Parts: sequence; structure tokens; C-alpha cells
Amino acid sequence: RQSFAYVVGLLPGDLRAGPWELTAGRSGVQRGEAVIPAVLGRLAGIKIGEAITIADRRLEVVGMSSGTYSAANTVVFTTMADLEDILSLTGAYSFLLVDADDGASPALLASRIRSEIEKVNAVTQEEFIRNDFGMAMQMGVEIIFLMTVICAALAALIVGFTASTLVMRGRKELAVAKALGVSNGAILAAVVFQASAITLLGGAIA
Repeated sequence: RQSFAYVVGLLPGDLRAGPWELTAGRSGVQRGEAVIPAVLGRLAGIKIGEAITIADRRLEVVGMSSGTYSAANTVVFTTMADLEDILSLTGAYSFLLVDADDGASPALLASRIRSEIEKVNAVTQEEFIRNDFGMAMQMGVEIIFLMTVICAALAALIVGFTASTLVMRGRKELAVAKALGVSNGAILAAVVFQASAITLLGGAIA
């Protein structure tokens, strides 16, 4: 099984980064080790102590993380040294976490970093989250909207077909009810109620 993933390289002994919640194993990775999402482990049949391959490097799974899996943004943690070997890059970083002293303003610190260090951008945690959310919305919102419209139209057709089938099957009962003096409005209301009940039940099951 192959899967896209963000691979995060962790520095030895630095407990500030890494998986924020574990379901099994440990979060402290050594050379040749990795922590993968528990959902990915369940889907691919991977257990603690077994191996995964990132590019051409095999890594032993020592932990299962929670809240780190999605169809597009699976997050895998390994050591920085392993990540450098995988990418054939040394001293190259995509993101760095920066600690601020107690009482320091993150916004002012980010501004100072941008002004004093060339070719580096710095953002606060809130900006980082907002940027990632905006990018995810741009990438997926149109597809999700189109899928929602198609599924809604399909659901309406299914409900209409089911209601029509029930009416056709109950023609004799409806004829008897009409012969007993039930008005057309009451029969229509019964059919609408039946269709509404089907819709609500289908929504609840879905």
C-alpha cells in the first residue's frame, strides 16, 4: 500500500515537537524509527515493530499517533537525520519551531525575524494554521461542493423513486380509502408524510 504523507524530522531529545497524542508505542524516535498515524496502521495492517518504507529507506514503527491522519495530510514522524538521508539534503529545513521568551509578543518576534534574517519567512502559530486552512479550502472546497450537489441530486431521485414505488404498490389501498370518503388532500398528505419519513430515516442512517 502506498500513501502520501508529510514527513517530520525530529531532533534528538527535543520533546516540544512530534505527535501530540499516542494510541500505542512511544513518541521518542531514534535512527531508523518512525511514528505513523494509528488510522494508517489499521488500514495498511501495520503493527508496532513492523517496518514502513519512505522512499528507499526502511523504518521500524515504534508508535501510533492520533489526530494525524487524513486522506491528503497524513503526518509521519522520524528523526531529522533519517529525513536528511531520505531527501539527500543536509542542513535544509522547510519549517523550524521558534521558542519565544515568556511575555514576548509572537507577532513582534516574527516581524523581527523577517527583518533581520534574509530569505526566511516567519509567522505566528495562528497565522500558520490560518494559511494551511485556507490552502486546504482552495484545494478541496470546489470538489467537495460538486460532490455534494451530485449526491443531493442522487438522493432526491432515490427518495422520489421510493415514494413513487410505494404509491404504485398501494394503489388498491388508496382506492379503498378514497371509496370510503378520504379526500385527495388527505391522501396527498399521507404520501408526503411517507416520503418525508423515508428522507429523515435515510439521513439518520447516512
